[in-house]
Amino acid sequence: MKIGYRREGPITIVTASGVVKIRESGDSFSEILGKTLHEEKGPVLVDLSGVDALDSTGLGEMVAYLRKFRLQGRSFAILASAPRIRKLLEFTNLDRTLPVYHSRDEALQSMTDEQSAKNDTLTRLDRNDIGLDTVPDPFT
Repeated sequence: MKIGYRREGPITIVTASGVVKIRESGDSFSEILGKTLHEEKGPVLVDLSGVDALDSTGLGEMVAYLRKFRLQGRSFAILASAPRIRKLLEFTNLDRTLPVYHSRDEALQSMTDEQSAKNDTLTRLDRNDIGLDTVPDPFT
């Protein structure tokens, strides 16, 4: 298995390819997700489009990290363009727990829009906290 990550705009993309199996690659997968959790900011997209097979360990790691990212107020989603991986996520009902996208463009657009909405909300909350809720914003 090959795994790595990179930033694309506000999104960190974790890319895996090959077979994600217990003991052989599960530790690497978990290590990269942990590094992303602690060293990066913003939403995370796990790109499984190059993954041939994914066992219960890989699925378990994604569920565990979904919770960790959500506790930090961060989005965590899966890109599963391969039919085999999509069917696995559907069979295990993880497609109901994890946001799953079928195309890279759809995932990036949706996650970027979501991040922009969060930033707008935080800006409004910050303005309200310091009593600026009645002062018009000259940039809108």
